Amino acid sequence: MSLRRYFERRARSEREGSLIKIEQISKQFDGVHALTSVDAEFNVGEIHAVVGENGAGKSTLVKILAGVHGPDAGRIYLNGEEVSFGSPREAMDASIAVVYQEPSLVPMLTVEENLVLGRETTKLGFVATDSMQAVADRVLPMVGASIDPSTPVEKLSIAQRQLVEIAKALSIEARMILLDEPTSSLSIAEIDRLRAVILDLKGRGVGVVLITHNIDEVFSLADRVTVLKDGQVTLSAEISEVTPADVIKAMIGRDLAHMFPPRTVDDRERRTVVEVRNLSIPGRASNVSFALRESEVLGFVGLIGAGRTDVAKAVIGATGRRQGVVFVDGEESRIREPADAIAEGIALVPEDRLADGLVMDLSVRHNIGLPQLAALSRFGLLDRAEESRLANEQIDSLSIKTPSNSTTVSNLSGGNQQKVVLGRWLAKGCRVLILDEPTRGVDVGAKSEIYKTIRQLADNGTAVMLISSELPEILHLSDRIIVMSKGRIVATLDNHAVSESDMAGEEDLIKLALGLQSGSGAGRDAPSG
Repeated sequence: MSLRRYFERRARSEREGSLIKIEQISKQFDGVHALTSVDAEFNVGEIHAVVGENGAGKSTLVKILAGVHGPDAGRIYLNGEEVSFGSPREAMDASIAVVYQEPSLVPMLTVEENLVLGRETTKLGFVATDSMQAVADRVLPMVGASIDPSTPVEKLSIAQRQLVEIAKALSIEARMILLDEPTSSLSIAEIDRLRAVILDLKGRGVGVVLITHNIDEVFSLADRVTVLKDGQVTLSAEISEVTPADVIKAMIGRDLAHMFPPRTVDDRERRTVVEVRNLSIPGRASNVSFALRESEVLGFVGLIGAGRTDVAKAVIGATGRRQGVVFVDGEESRIREPADAIAEGIALVPEDRLADGLVMDLSVRHNIGLPQLAALSRFGLLDRAEESRLANEQIDSLSIKTPSNSTTVSNLSGGNQQKVVLGRWLAKGCRVLILDEPTRGVDVGAKSEIYKTIRQLADNGTAVMLISSELPEILHLSDRIIVMSKGRIVATLDNHAVSESDMAGEEDLIKLALGLQSGSGAGRDAPSG
C-alpha cells in the first residue's frame, strides 16, 4: 500500500487500537540471524516494553520499525494495511519516531533548530525563526522541559537532551514513539521525571515502545511486554499476567534465583592497599579520606555529581589538579598520571566504555593486549601468538561471547564489551580495580556474570572500588559502603550483616545521599573526610 493511501485510511481510523502489527519479520546480517519470524503488535495509548539480552535483536527490530532497515521477510501493517518503509523519513511521515540511546541531536544547533531540523519552514530562502519558536513553545511544555529554546544543545545535560528528543518526536505529531534505553545515563531524579513524561504520553494516546534492560522499569511502566532471545520471541504477554522471574527466564533461558553471589564471611584483618587522605579537587570533591583493603569490595554511592567518579580519577592521576595524599602499600605514591597507576597495579574500568574504555575499531585481541604491548613484543615485533593466547584466556575465563578474538569490539554486545575491558586488566594482573558503573547498559544475564567476577576477584585478593548508581548491586556486593554528597563523604557503612534483613536498605542510602539522614548509628562507622 502506498503511504498516500495509508494516510487516507488513517484519517478514518480510531484513536485507540492497533497502530503497528508485524508478522514473521526476519532479518540477517552477514549470514547471522538478527530476527527470525518475529510477530508483535503495538497499540496507541499503550506502553509496550521490549526486553532481551544484548544481541537479542531489539535494536534491529527498532530500526526496522523506524525505516532504517528493511526486513528480509515478513510484513508490516499500519492500521491494518500492509506497508513498507523505504527510509526513516517515510516512517516519520507515518507518525513513528525514535529516541535512540545515544541522542542524535546536532550539538552546535539550538534546541529550536533541532526540533525542526529537516522540516524547516523557509521564507525567501531563509529559515522562519518565528515558526521554530512556535514549535518549541508548543512541544517543550508537553515534556515538562524548562529550557530556553535558543540554547545550543551542547550546553544541555543528557537528561535535557532526551527530553528534547521526545519533544522533537511530538513535533511531528508522532502516534508511536520508540524509546531505546532512555534511562541508562540518568540520575534517580531524572529517571523519575522521564517516567512521568512517558506516562503522560500514554495519557495523550501516544503509543510507547520501551526498549530497556531494567526489569523494575518494565513492571512499573509497561502495559505489555515482549521478550526477544536470539532474535526470536520467547514471551509476549500483558504485564499483569507475568512476574519478573518469568521475564528473566524468557530472556536468558534459565532462572536467576541467585542473582548476587554470596559474600565470603572473613573476619581476618585485611591489609590496606590504597589509602586516600584529605583528597580535594577544586569544585568537585573536598577533604575525602578512605582506605581500600585487599579482598574487599568498597562500594561508593551518591547522586549524579556527588564526586564519586572524580575521586576515582584522582586516585589514578587522571584529574590534573588535586590536593591530598594517596598511599599505596603504606608509602606515599607518586601517581601523577594513569600510566603511573597501572605500573602500581591500579586500573580504572571507566563509566563510558565506548569513549574511554575501548578502541572500538580494534579487535578483542588487540583491546585486551593494549596495556602489555611491551611485554608481548620481541625485538620490537608483536608476538601475535602470545597476544592471542592471552586474549583467549580472558575470553574463556569471562565467557566473552565473540566469534573469535579477531572480531572487532564494536560488533559485540554491550555486556561483552564490558567484559573485554575487565579482561584487559585481569590479564594485566592488576591488584586494585576501580569499577565505575560496571553494569550500565548491560543485560540481566551479563550482569549476573559480572557480579560473580567481582566477587571472585575480591575472594582471590583483589581490592575493588565499586561505583554504582544501582543500589541493589552496591548493597549485595559491597563489604563496606561509602556515601558521598556534594563532593564529601557523609557516611561509611559496615555492610557485613548477619542476615539480609540486617543490611542497610536502599531507602537508607538515598536518605544519606540527600542529606536527610545522619551517617552515625549501629552498623556504621563515623563519617570520613
